[in-house]
Amino acid sequence: MSEDFATIQFLPVCSNCGHIIYDIIDITKDQSSTEIYHMPHPRIEPGQCKRCGAIFEQIIIPNRLPFNNKKEFSIS
Repeated sequence: MSEDFATIQFLPVCSNCGHIIYDIIDITKDQSSTEIYHMPHPRIEPGQCKRCGAIFEQIIIPNRLPFNNKKEFSIS
């Protein structure tokens, strides 16, 4: 009997509806301002969920294990 091996992939999901995002995820910072105290405003791509239309304002990436993914995949 041979063993099959696999990997665990952390997929990005919308925290509002649980839709898996298959687009390329990117974040850029606007560096156009020259004010001393100006914090660059990040731009997230994609900007909103294709299923529910929620606007994305941050990206959360798990930084340690164990990772509890039950809330990400539950739909209220």
